[in-house]
Amino acid sequence: MTNKRFNLFALLLMLAFFSCNDNIIATKDIDIESGVWDINDTIKINAEITDVNSFYNIYIKIENKESFLTNNLWLFIHSKSPSGNTQIDTTLFYLTNEKGEWFGDKKGELIKNKFLYKPKIKFPETGTYHFILLHGMRKNDLPEVVEVGIIVEKIAD
Repeated sequence: MTNKRFNLFALLLMLAFFSCNDNIIATKDIDIESGVWDINDTIKINAEITDVNSFYNIYIKIENKESFLTNNLWLFIHSKSPSGNTQIDTTLFYLTNEKGEWFGDKKGELIKNKFLYKPKIKFPETGTYHFILLHGMRKNDLPEVVEVGIIVEKIAD
């Protein structure tokens, strides 16, 4: 009987975990295998938008090592609509507070952050939107970055 209860619990846990991602329209993570994010390395993602009446959130995910040398990260985020309209945002994300304490989830020497880049937006037209993300720091090579990602998520009604 205990084995059946465990199996039922495991099944319910798996269902709860997988149902949480129903609203994610597009997501992409890029592992920076060398640990150095080159200024020419871009993260590209396409998001197919079929519902222009709903609201969406766009997140930027950054995973870096504790030895990352600055407390912030400048990013250039390019977006292109299905009709060809383009926008380039220069965005600053703080990785630490004024005392140098890391934001995000820290495990060992790794820190994971999920920043809300565009909250509660509506896309004006249906179709495929293109996003390109690259760093805008002064050095061309940005050491101690492990992973970079983008998430486009539909807000639940």
